[in-house]
Amino acid sequence: MPRNSKLNDAQKNRVVELFQAQVKQTDIAKYFSVHPRTINRVLIEKGLVASPEEKERNRNQILKLCEERGLTADSLRARLDSPLLTVEAIRHVLGNLEPGQLGALLHSSIKQSVLQQLQRREHGVPERQEALPV
Repeated sequence: MPRNSKLNDAQKNRVVELFQAQVKQTDIAKYFSVHPRTINRVLIEKGLVASPEEKERNRNQILKLCEERGLTADSLRARLDSPLLTVEAIRHVLGNLEPGQLGALLHSSIKQSVLQQLQRREHGVPERQEALPV
């Protein structure tokens, strides 16, 4: 049975704005005079943080993948700490693309960006206002 929310839709949207502005969940809870778990539930509902079940599933998937690939905690940490994209790596990949592959790559990237925007709208997450260069 779903809980009755202590926050209305406008307040939930404000929670999202504050969270995206890097305000701590405990501080948001104090602002609205609610328990931090209430704020966490709103953020889970809006798709901004993972539920405990989702965290456990992700943890188990990561452990399984590490085990399958023979990764230790130290080797995984080293891989995570290494830069994923360098200018040289990007130049190498782009330089080896066949004609038409760059267009397909850009199309895929744009499509993914549009899908992410639609998902944010669907969950009521306000769009970020990006400053235009002067």
